[in-house]
Amino acid sequence: MDESKKYEKALNVYNVLLATLDDMKWTYEKNDKELTVTYTVTGEDIPMTFYMIVDPGLQAVRCFSFLPVTFPEDRRVDGVIASCAAGCGLYEGKFFCSLQDGRIVFNSASSFMGCEVNGHWFAAMMGLAHQMVDEQNDRFLMLSKGMITLQDFMTKK
Repeated sequence: MDESKKYEKALNVYNVLLATLDDMKWTYEKNDKELTVTYTVTGEDIPMTFYMIVDPGLQAVRCFSFLPVTFPEDRRVDGVIASCAAGCGLYEGKFFCSLQDGRIVFNSASSFMGCEVNGHWFAAMMGLAHQMVDEQNDRFLMLSKGMITLQDFMTKK
């Protein structure tokens, strides 16, 4: 597929994303030039900000969220191990802990190549991302503050 057709397909997917968010009556910020959207949802306890990027070149939608957790330098290796452990068994996506700054990020991507994307597709992608971040953010926070050990993180869900 040539670049102009890829961009046209991505723009259509981006417009479905915007329509989906509008139908859900969510507040969001968009960047039509970059085909990106930022929105915040509140889980069980804390707000979670998500970034959606429609990538024309890869023909995929990326969804990521920076968790409100930063591991101090002396706990970053635990954060890296915990992010790998949290990713085991996920249907889609992964957690990543940076050794440089101790931040935790959730990242997922879904290809729309050869697909007809609709609001249900986006609702499923976003819902799964929200659930995974909401289920893990408290555990990462407790580990980063030394309230639980790495062993506790690994053995308790």
